[in-house]
Amino acid sequence: MGRLTQRVLTAAAATTAAVALSAVSAFASPIAGQNVEDVVAYDISTGSALFCTSSTLAGDAPSAPGPLFVIDAASFSSPGEVNDWCLANGSIPTQVVATNLPWVFTAGSPLGELAGVSLTLHMPSVPCTATITSPGDVSGTYTSGPPNILNLNDDDLEVSNSSCPFLFAQGDDFRFVAQYEIS
Repeated sequence: MGRLTQRVLTAAAATTAAVALSAVSAFASPIAGQNVEDVVAYDISTGSALFCTSSTLAGDAPSAPGPLFVIDAASFSSPGEVNDWCLANGSIPTQVVATNLPWVFTAGSPLGELAGVSLTLHMPSVPCTATITSPGDVSGTYTSGPPNILNLNDDDLEVSNSSCPFLFAQGDDFRFVAQYEIS
């Protein structure tokens, strides 16, 4: 292959890559969220509660029309506790794993909706595991700031699987309350 042809192909490839990168950034902006209050979730029937002092969200804010946020990652912890895990009923170390990602938040009036929420709770000291899912959407509001605040507060989650019915019984309604500052 001649040098001129090689240079032309290299320049074309570089131009294509630059156009592709600029197209992606033009359609979505990265977002990050940090909780501003403890994340609290509880089984409405058994009264068992889950508390996480730290939670983060990460994802993108696609350009309109479409969802306000697409959340690709979510973490839940309580620094200083065993393994930095959250606590169930105030004393049971609980690893909370976000599943079924991405979660999609669509703005609405008066309430927006976070679709796809699913959490798996691992409690090795008990031992048991429970899965919390959202057969519907978790209601919430987004207030543009500063600060930008995403409030989630709904009992539209359900215990879909559980090996510890004394804490979280399968089929029970589950309330989720969280507030995040989005940047």
